[in-house]
Amino acid sequence: MVSDSTPAILVSCCLCLFPSQIPKVFCCTKGRKYAAYPLLPWKIAEKTVPWGVIILVGGGFAIAKGSEESGLSQWLADQLVVFSEFEPWIMNMILCFIMAAATEVTSNTAISTLMMPIVTQLAFRLGVNPLYYMLPTAIATSFAFMLPVATPPNAVVFSTGYVRVIDMMTAGFVMNIVAVLILVAATETIGERIYNFHTLPSIFNTTMLLNITGNGF
Repeated sequence: MVSDSTPAILVSCCLCLFPSQIPKVFCCTKGRKYAAYPLLPWKIAEKTVPWGVIILVGGGFAIAKGSEESGLSQWLADQLVVFSEFEPWIMNMILCFIMAAATEVTSNTAISTLMMPIVTQLAFRLGVNPLYYMLPTAIATSFAFMLPVATPPNAVVFSTGYVRVIDMMTAGFVMNIVAVLILVAATETIGERIYNFHTLPSIFNTTMLLNITGNGF
């Protein structure tokens, strides 16, 4: 099936296949052979392409798609429904704390692509505007303040040798709590004024009905 990634893969393959110069007939003339080098030799691509970023982003999307297709997102959303008795802002704060804790041991790209479908399904189950949960939880994935492995800047600071892990955890723990509380407060005040979170648009009503019908509820 042709998707958005097909043209990019096709162009990448062509760069490694097409010669950089117009070759002679069958790449040889009068018994002398001429090598036809591609536009992008693999050795150069192997050294210069940021494969770590590609694997990180691609792996995050693969995990998110796999959890959605396998039903894991729906199952996790069902488990979080037990918190439905709380006020929406309390549920929002719980999700932000979960994301802030998870991003300390994994990249924000991976955890956000994994959790966004789960948060969306949870919002549909609770009849809440999905943006009300998705926006603050997505921002909370950037609250990587506690561990050196949480984000590259933390690793750079830790590599100087002047900061211990316990120092980062102590300061980062306080920063995480303060940041989440400020985020929830901003969502309930500024965010509500801008995005009108507590009003469910008609498009979400239709999508929620289709999801409930498709799941047999």
